[in-house]
Amino acid sequence: MKPGRIYHHPDARSWLSLWAADFELIESAEPPVHLLAPALWACADHLELLLGGGRAAGARAAGAWVKATEVRRRAQQAPELLRACAVAPGTRVLDAMAGWGLDGLVLAAAGACVTMIEREPMMQALQRDLIRRLDARSVVSRLGDGFCYLDAGRAFDVIYLDPMFPERKKRALPGKRMQFLTVLASQAGVDRPIADWLAVAIPAARHRVVVKRRLHDDAGLAPDWQIRGRSIRYDVYRGRALSAPEERRIESQDR
Repeated sequence: MKPGRIYHHPDARSWLSLWAADFELIESAEPPVHLLAPALWACADHLELLLGGGRAAGARAAGAWVKATEVRRRAQQAPELLRACAVAPGTRVLDAMAGWGLDGLVLAAAGACVTMIEREPMMQALQRDLIRRLDARSVVSRLGDGFCYLDAGRAFDVIYLDPMFPERKKRALPGKRMQFLTVLASQAGVDRPIADWLAVAIPAARHRVVVKRRLHDDAGLAPDWQIRGRSIRYDVYRGRALSAPEERRIESQDR
């Protein structure tokens, strides 16, 4: 059974064959209405995620996606992420909770060779589409459980973990993309505690494990050091797969 549907405009036929084996393709001149479950919409040049339910009768489903221009802009405005991961040309990075794929592609723009893992098929399809639009040849997106991927003994220079942030008691809703991701994540099952992830990631990282958090959230396991931004921080743990002299030098510069 295929994991979902892609409704597509006729102008998307030329590139949508990449997803034909994985999704049910339904041609439509317009995005669908009356959606009862999340689906994908392919317009002339990109995929969007659509959510169903809770909308007025006949209303067109709102879509969410990452624009290529946003990745390029973030690549020039993400000093904390790049410092935390310390990427250099050829650095092998595993983005084990890749989500929309934005951070992984920012790291790739800095020269890293990035493997993105995503367990939700529609999110992984959106990653693949973003890679296609950016022609990001140093990035691979794989469908699967990042935890199991790490637990299989694969080693990387840097392992990047971007878990769903804990809920806060605030009235303001998060951004649309985060709302959409939360819906899909809730359908995919309960996430493992970050401590379990660190237990498999630290032995698999040659250089470092980086965990993205809100600025004032609890770290749990104390990191070796932190890179702080205005609203988020990156907790950095020294990897144990290889004790590299160059990594010790980078650490002294970061602190």
